[in-house]
Amino acid sequence: MFWRKALTYKEAIVAGLVILYASLIREPHVHLPQVAFIDKWSHLAAYAVLGGVLTWDLIRDKRTVLWVWILGLSLPIIYGGLIEIIQGAFFAPRTAEWLDWLADIAGTIIGTDIVAWIWQARN
Repeated sequence: MFWRKALTYKEAIVAGLVILYASLIREPHVHLPQVAFIDKWSHLAAYAVLGGVLTWDLIRDKRTVLWVWILGLSLPIIYGGLIEIIQGAFFAPRTAEWLDWLADIAGTIIGTDIVAWIWQARN
């Protein structure tokens, strides 16, 4: 039963694991371009993908509209907050930043809204 559900949400699990890895590596091997607030933009993009993929997985799992919104928004937001806390507590020189979490929240809202809008337009 657990593995069947895990397969239903495999895209969201993979996105979450990629975000976790990127958030906890000591020194990122990717050299980001010199763009203002590039770190915040990358948080926004990553969580837009996570929120969107999770929302899509919830829709495919035939969750009610209320649960799609509640889980699609709350799980990535909580996940982002926990990762920030873990970064600050255990992964120096990484730090926990409020603005990173706010970018996570904004990305989650954007990704969830886009997928929900597409889903509603198709039905």
